[in-house]
Amino acid sequence: NEEGPDLTATKYYVVGSWSDWEFRAMEEDPSMPGLVSLDIWLTSNYGVDFQIVRNTDWDQAFYPSVPRAGDGSSVEVLGPDDLGGEAAWRIEGSLGQRFRIQFQRSREAGGSDSCAVSWRAMSGLGTSGSTSEGAA
Repeated sequence: NEEGPDLTATKYYVVGSWSDWEFRAMEEDPSMPGLVSLDIWLTSNYGVDFQIVRNTDWDQAFYPSVPRAGDGSSVEVLGPDDLGGEAAWRIEGSLGQRFRIQFQRSREAGGSDSCAVSWRAMSGLGTSGSTSEGAA
């Protein structure tokens, strides 16, 4: 029996500049174990920054290996830890545009932990997205 995080007893939250870095609970996808998502609306034309946090604990943040990783970036997901500082993903778009942020965390064969962050536009204003992957 390999030790590792209990992924079933975990809640994930998005914290970001559009919400003054308050915790916003992500919803589990019942058809895809380990996948959670949250829809957000952009509050400016300058984009928004965000991180993923486990169990509302700032010491368990997930963040990109490159600060302000944005559209077209493919960067490693780091965490969970408290070392992210200002490292955050960046979503660019138009005021009021809706995006769906998704976080996938799964246990790989051999017990390693795999994470991916992605987002996509959900409105008629265009389609854009980014994916970041990494091992936590």
